[in-house]
Amino acid sequence: MRGLVTGSILGGLLLLGASPAGAAPPAPAAALKTYKKEMSRILLQERRYETKDMKRDLREAYAAYIKPWLDRGKPNAPKEIEYDFSGYRWVYKTWWGFALAKGEAAKKLAAAGGTEAAKRLLAALLRALDEVVKEDRALAQSRPVAFSMHDQVPAIRRYAALTYRDALVSALGSLKDGAALSWLLGKGLESVAKWQRSRRSDLARIALLDALARTGAAAVKPLLVSAAESASRRLRIVGLEGLARLPEERRALRERLTGALLTDPCFAVRVAALEALSRTAAGPAAVPARARALETEIQGENGILRTHLRNALRKIVGRDLGDAPESWLAWYRKHEKAIRDGTWQKGGDEGGTVKDERETVSFYDIRTISKRILALIDASDTLIIPVDIELAKTKNFFEWNALAKKDRNYVSQYDLLKRETLGMVEKLRPGSRFNLLLMNGSNQLTPFCKQGMAAAGARAKKEVAAFLDHVVVGGWAPQIEGLLEASRMAGTDPWGGEPPDAPAVDTIFLLSDGVPSGGPIVYGPAIVDDVRRRHRFLRIVIHTIRIGDFKDTAEEVMKGIAEATGGKYTWRKKP
Repeated sequence: MRGLVTGSILGGLLLLGASPAGAAPPAPAAALKTYKKEMSRILLQERRYETKDMKRDLREAYAAYIKPWLDRGKPNAPKEIEYDFSGYRWVYKTWWGFALAKGEAAKKLAAAGGTEAAKRLLAALLRALDEVVKEDRALAQSRPVAFSMHDQVPAIRRYAALTYRDALVSALGSLKDGAALSWLLGKGLESVAKWQRSRRSDLARIALLDALARTGAAAVKPLLVSAAESASRRLRIVGLEGLARLPEERRALRERLTGALLTDPCFAVRVAALEALSRTAAGPAAVPARARALETEIQGENGILRTHLRNALRKIVGRDLGDAPESWLAWYRKHEKAIRDGTWQKGGDEGGTVKDERETVSFYDIRTISKRILALIDASDTLIIPVDIELAKTKNFFEWNALAKKDRNYVSQYDLLKRETLGMVEKLRPGSRFNLLLMNGSNQLTPFCKQGMAAAGARAKKEVAAFLDHVVVGGWAPQIEGLLEASRMAGTDPWGGEPPDAPAVDTIFLLSDGVPSGGPIVYGPAIVDDVRRRHRFLRIVIHTIRIGDFKDTAEEVMKGIAEATGGKYTWRKKP
């Protein structure tokens, strides 16, 4: 009944005031009146759910989630523990639904245009960001309240507020009339600056820049150029991304992006410039600039950005010519006349590709050229069971745990982890640095190297073997806690800090069963959304290795994290 009642409410909210397809937008005054009416109804329903049903739903969600764990080992209990996230999913999606409804109301107001719409939408954006700042602080201080489970209310409210933030940015970006844009570039910027000073946060400035870039108006270009030249690394990323959206002369834009790619001291800004450059459709004419950038990265030993550059060049040329800039420049000289004439076509005598496996390391068959690697490992009870999924289903955790302490004839997830980790450490190139971070026990994060990163070498391999032999396996392993700590290890505050010029980590291997067993965020899509938003300013690649066969959230979380960060996803089912 709960689902039918609240679902019908949200469905009604989304349909409130819906305009017939193809209908002309209402006049600004009428649109504002409708907007006020819709928002009053949505906020009333939101308040009713928060005060009457939300706490009850969260209690029921926790009871359903923990029941399989409490029932383990009892007569007739299933051999496999399948955590039930349906209750948490319900609460997250219900609160998220209110944000969607408010976003629809904002969209309709923006369609009418006008200065008043701009004022209302910006005010709503600043209120939504107030909520984000508040919940960020709550999440930063969050602690477990039962087992490894945290109070989920801050994460639920933050997820919805960020969704509403995106809808408001889109609505503001759809304003095309001159009066609205003039107000945003004048009084709107003043409001944002005042908000930024009082909250000590750049979230409002970033959101407004994102919105203005969406308008495509020439008047916003100076503002985006200023951001791209800012001392703030986060603003430089936003400015470059915004400029790539404008329909300005492509050549001037490519020169600016190329300059950032070649000279900006910040790794994340250079990656952002490369990705923006890739969207400008420069084609083969961009090969020389990217080859020079590749040479810069090789000389600076910056690791993973070389892979980004090579991938960008490969997409243009149709093959991989390796790390040597001379190979790419030679290719360009060979085809330069056809490129200038516009007659060059991908294909023909392009030939095969160059494989540089001698300069890569592998972890669970995922290869990387990086020299700054973190292995983030779920060391929960899942590591005790066999790698072979069908074999794992024949016994429960207690039975496998008992067998793990005796002589056994099966390969456990822990056996495979140790083999893969030692193999990776052994093949690290000179100058590489790495670390292991194990999520084990109840909310415990156990690093191999407690201060900074470990240097590659024979000594490191021996120390890693000893570390893995003595580490405690079992308990709960909240993924989000490990991901937040990974951001800190890279050199940034996960709650809005500036990215470092040279991150200590640029590649993460996340090995997990995919079950967010506790922590401040347990809803799969919210975890993926959080990773995606952080990736914008960190640009750290996360490869994900799924182990075990949990069905509820495993694939959406593990595959989603990899896709959000440009990583690879694999599911290991056999030794």
